[in-house]
Amino acid sequence: LLYREINSFSDHQSLQQDLKHLEEWANTWGMRFNASKCYILSINKTSDFFYQLDSTILKNVQSTPYLGILLSDDMKWSPHISSITKKANSTLGFLRRNLRRCPPNCRQQAYLSLIRPSLEYGAVVWDPYLKKDIEGLERVQRKASRFITGDFRSYTPGSVTRLLEKTELQPLQQRRKQLRLSL
Repeated sequence: LLYREINSFSDHQSLQQDLKHLEEWANTWGMRFNASKCYILSINKTSDFFYQLDSTILKNVQSTPYLGILLSDDMKWSPHISSITKKANSTLGFLRRNLRRCPPNCRQQAYLSLIRPSLEYGAVVWDPYLKKDIEGLERVQRKASRFITGDFRSYTPGSVTRLLEKTELQPLQQRRKQLRLSL
């Protein structure tokens, strides 16, 4: 990850020079960067300046993953949350298809070890403040409570709340708060 604050044309040139130094360092140590997998992510401002690495013009992107967290050019977390809830729902569907005959404690352990960590990874950084993002994350856990208990039929008001109490799953929003406080 290479970054620089850009306020003038000379800042663009300095960043290009940084890329050139990075190229030289890689050559000195017998390494190569795959320039087709390197991107430019401009935060808050778009630029007409083109940067090069190994004679390849780097592509401008609106979002890119960094250490498992999706960073976006507007620094909002909705794309990241959407991505992890989609992945969590997919994994939950896989578990539902393959563990339907397992006992509830086995299903709960599968959820706690395979899905919930992905919903909480880096949460102290991206903790959502938008209601739609918070509800999207909680929706995954509500589906998981149905999966764990095997109760896909009851749709009376409060039925999922009872299932969450039965499985002793703490709301994800509360868990994120505890993570922030412990950090």
